[in-house]
Amino acid sequence: MRFYQLISFCLLFTQVITCSYPSSQGNSANPAQKGAVMASQEKTVTPLSPAQVSFSEKAVEQKAMTWRVLQSFDTGQKRYVLFGSDQLTDPYQGDTNIQESRALLCLKKLNLPLPSELPPTTKTPGGALRGSWSGARVVIIPKVKGSELTSLEIANERCRLAGLKTWKEDGFRMAEFHDGDQEAGWAGWDFWAEIPPSQCIDNRRYWVWINDQPPANPW
Repeated sequence: MRFYQLISFCLLFTQVITCSYPSSQGNSANPAQKGAVMASQEKTVTPLSPAQVSFSEKAVEQKAMTWRVLQSFDTGQKRYVLFGSDQLTDPYQGDTNIQESRALLCLKKLNLPLPSELPPTTKTPGGALRGSWSGARVVIIPKVKGSELTSLEIANERCRLAGLKTWKEDGFRMAEFHDGDQEAGWAGWDFWAEIPPSQCIDNRRYWVWINDQPPANPW
């Protein structure tokens, strides 16, 4: 009797050992096979190359150029603003992280007559004409994240839609560093333009692009 009890106990113990190693391949799989299957299902993580790391850091730290309002005056019927660079502006490498939000300055050249109230222009030591009349109207889009301006075309389209809404005119685009009076000389660093009375101007900063210094642009 004890002999049969011993045989039954061994059979039960064998079943317990077998069930302790479940496998997708049935009871024929052993622990070594199971480990191989699990290893093949593990996700492979490929480390970033130095070039990829460098690109990621650049994307986080990239800066773009900004301007601010330097002067303004109101004739009672129209408002004119001098937008331009200040001590913070860097037209070579950019000055404001593109992860931040600033206003987007948009412009449409219309050859508007020179307002008599404008102060005279000046020249920089390098010969650039400052404080010149752009002959243009501007529109401001507040709170635009620099990283959203992934190309000039995208920036221009946002400006076009804002111009249609504010001025009821097509053809607005992102303002550029040299949008002053090029007929009067090599204009740069700032320009005067007409602004709609409905738009608020304050100490905010404005995204402006530059056509000959790619590192200073947000894209």
